[in-house]
Amino acid sequence: MPISRMDLLDAGSREALVNRILQAEPNLSVPVPIQELCARPGILRIEYLDTDKFEGGLVTDAKRYDGVILAKRGGEPRRRFTIAYELG
Repeated sequence: MPISRMDLLDAGSREALVNRILQAEPNLSVPVPIQELCARPGILRIEYLDTDKFEGGLVTDAKRYDGVILAKRGGEPRRRFTIAYELG
């Protein structure tokens, strides 16, 4: 069964959040395919922005069901971190 953002909402800590994701997705590879993982709980797309004043954000519909992650263009490690942070 796919994991939903609501399943992750009250994890309480980063460790609990990771544990919930790994329970729902036991076959995740390393490094985690973050874009693929985002699609499972209703993230419709990831948009990359050219900006110096913004790292990232999550924009959702009124019911907080579907969303879009916005992330600053840049180096891969930072971009992956921003996407994962917004997913969490």
